[in-house]
Amino acid sequence: MSYLLLEYMEKWKRLNVLFLIIHRFVRLVPSYAFVIFAYAVLLDKFGTGPFWENRFGFDRDSCSSYWWENLLFISNYANGENRCMLQSWYLSVDFQCFIVGLFLVGIFWKLPRIIGYVFLGSFLIISTLIPFYVTYKYDIEPFVIALGNCRRIDDHPYFRNYYIKTHMHLPAYIVGIIMGAFIYDYKFATWRLPKMCSRILFILQVVVLSLYIQNLGFQFMDPNEKPSLFVKALYGSLHRPIFAFSICSAALLITIGDGLDFHYNLMTHRWIQPFSKLSYVVYLLHFAIQSYDLSTAREPFVFSLYNTVMYLVVDIIFVLILSLLFVVVIEEPFKNIGNLLFRRKEANKPQVKLS
Repeated sequence: MSYLLLEYMEKWKRLNVLFLIIHRFVRLVPSYAFVIFAYAVLLDKFGTGPFWENRFGFDRDSCSSYWWENLLFISNYANGENRCMLQSWYLSVDFQCFIVGLFLVGIFWKLPRIIGYVFLGSFLIISTLIPFYVTYKYDIEPFVIALGNCRRIDDHPYFRNYYIKTHMHLPAYIVGIIMGAFIYDYKFATWRLPKMCSRILFILQVVVLSLYIQNLGFQFMDPNEKPSLFVKALYGSLHRPIFAFSICSAALLITIGDGLDFHYNLMTHRWIQPFSKLSYVVYLLHFAIQSYDLSTAREPFVFSLYNTVMYLVVDIIFVLILSLLFVVVIEEPFKNIGNLLFRRKEANKPQVKLS
């Protein structure tokens, strides 16, 4: 979003925030609405089992009553105990962050570059202080712990009251905005990192840092460890933006560094790219498939490496096939209709595509 928006504004010298919000809304809602309809009306009739009512009965009732909160992308702040679609919180967070990001990138574009980066950096610091303050003031855990006490993750107090809130995830999104802006500005630079430096930084930033920041979280799950409230607040506010920085570093280093051709080819191979067309629908459907398996089970699953791999492979194949059908029948036709409508309305105006 950051990169494409800067490219768009550099060419057309304007930013229509309302149009971009409506464009993204139209892009997300058709498939989302159909899945919500399936949860509210259809899925409950497709099976039975010991946990069926607990999962699909709950989704049927919550989606029938609170579907409008999902379609307005406010479900992460409303009706925390009656949320339609467990994973819908993420879509609300993403949409809200998208709106914030539009204004941040718009302001950044109007400012001199150095002042613009200071502005984004200051906003990142402020947004990072918010989860620090929340964690410290309410003495909460830095992430979801002790799920074994809940029948549904929705029942976990931290998940419901803190984890799914946009202000707890905004720092990671701003890291992405800053990285996108830096990659865009690099188009006008002539320097590149040396090969050895690029490879070392790739290992340190993308691999080591991401594993290290997650490994630090084990201390909060160890009953023998007693981290201080300050340490919990510090980890709760920093682990997401640091992990986001680590992941974004892959794109950054490939852009500004030499000697990373293998990494670039691996991440941009032609057979991988078609899966990006399915990713949104996979996100919408995958949990329903897993819930179906668990809700209809009459006996416990035997945990083993073989069973883990078998269920993983079957789950991936099945959800990809179902997502392909869903994209062909529902997502692409509605996307094409939306593009035609916007093309007619904006025939004489510049177009921008934000995924």
